[in-house]
Amino acid sequence: MRRLVAPVTAAILGLILILTPKILFPGLVEQPGPMMEGLKEVPIVTPAPTSTPRFKATGGESDFRQASPPFMIEFDTESSYGFEEISLAHGTYGVPLFVVKRGRSPSILVLVSSLSDSVLHLSLKGVEGIPEGVEVKVDPDSFLLQPYEQRRVELKLFVSTTASKSPVNPDSPTPSAEFLYLTFGGDGYSLGAGFLLKIV
Repeated sequence: MRRLVAPVTAAILGLILILTPKILFPGLVEQPGPMMEGLKEVPIVTPAPTSTPRFKATGGESDFRQASPPFMIEFDTESSYGFEEISLAHGTYGVPLFVVKRGRSPSILVLVSSLSDSVLHLSLKGVEGIPEGVEVKVDPDSFLLQPYEQRRVELKLFVSTTASKSPVNPDSPTPSAEFLYLTFGGDGYSLGAGFLLKIV
């Protein structure tokens, strides 16, 4: 009989120990303590997928290519000749300024550099911003650019003796000059570069 009573008594005491805190202190058991209040669930954020910027190739082609052209264009100001002055225009973040007198025929040397391991067929797409009294000739205007080759292109200017002089504006932070922009393209890509031309 004693063997049967002992387990029953132990079970009753265990049940009392479990239920007593809930009966006497319901708020203490059900509400989280100060340390638990600071613990919150952190949602797992999955980053959105990204893709390489692309653009539609020129010439109506249906394929898409990476947005960065496989060649670059620079002006060789040290090798250009026939100008009164060559400098970087103030307040233009490095745009070259070429100053020329009327009646002169100076030349700007343009460096076209390949950034590709493939042969590129490039040609002149146009020159914008040519002022009246000035003619432009690009030689060569079409060429093959071998992988990682740098090609020198001559931009010849013919300034008439009757060409209008560039206006003078002392209040302007940038020089009063015409902005010319030439563009090369090929193989589905197009890239341009600009410079300032001041006629004195």
